[in-house]
Amino acid sequence: MARRTVWKPRIPRQLIALLNLINHYPILRAAVKSFSERFNQFKMYSDNFSFLYNIGELQKITNDDLMKSCLDLQNYLSDGELYDIVASELYEELLVFRHTMKEDSTPIEALKHSVFKNNSWCFYIFPNIVISLRILLTIPITSASAERSFSKLKIIKNYLRNTISQKRLTELATIAIENETANTLNFMDVIELFASKKSRKKF
Repeated sequence: MARRTVWKPRIPRQLIALLNLINHYPILRAAVKSFSERFNQFKMYSDNFSFLYNIGELQKITNDDLMKSCLDLQNYLSDGELYDIVASELYEELLVFRHTMKEDSTPIEALKHSVFKNNSWCFYIFPNIVISLRILLTIPITSASAERSFSKLKIIKNYLRNTISQKRLTELATIAIENETANTLNFMDVIELFASKKSRKKF
């Protein structure tokens, strides 16, 4: 008896791609929304801190543009009537400070240059510049490092380690997160140091 062949319609690849796109549209929409929010944050960050990030090129900025940047930064770093910096003071400090920096200077070099350090004390020569640069250098670009830290905590503190102390959890998390540094340690030295502190026998 002859075997009957079942006819199957051939679906064009373009139609398959379109159907897959429709099926995954909520995921794509969420991804686009997430990227838009992230880029808006980057734009806000760039609009307010770009003149400090390129601090070596402050001499090329006109005084009016510099004052406008200082005012924008003051508004960005304000909470109601509370201000982290004062725009007029920051402007006056930058007028003097920009003549002491090289064109290829980085914000870290500028921060070191703006603080006078002695053996036992330090003096903020340009307090508003110091505050602005510290905020600039401590704003995280992404949340990946924080997310990795929480992922490590989930791995370390499982149901078998439910009663682990906070101190031990912090130490294990630090070792797991800073694994590159931990791999460079000489464990024999660590073991000898641990044994010398825990040894009860005195010779």
